[in-house]
Amino acid sequence: MTRQKKIDIILYSLPLKNKLKKRLAELNLKSSDVVRIAREEGMTSISKEKLSRYLNSPIPIHGYPTQADILWLANRFGIDIKLHVKLSPFDEEQSKRRAQEILNGIKF
Repeated sequence: MTRQKKIDIILYSLPLKNKLKKRLAELNLKSSDVVRIAREEGMTSISKEKLSRYLNSPIPIHGYPTQADILWLANRFGIDIKLHVKLSPFDEEQSKRRAQEILNGIKF
């Protein structure tokens, strides 16, 4: 039995990570500033270590913030997240290929 990889569209979103990094730079905020703000506002699960791993690692690794943490950060610093879902015509071969590409793109 093979172990399935966990896919998290929030943690794997490079555009979201880049927008968050850009916003924090615009506001001249360091990780320690963000953690302080989060704690002052009751978000105690975000640590400097977790945030630094998220912002600096190209792929999710052990010790990342949770999806809820990232959603809170995005909303707190003015980043809107929208999920676009579209029903396309079904082509089984194309669908299998696209699903395999997604799995191949996930690195642990």
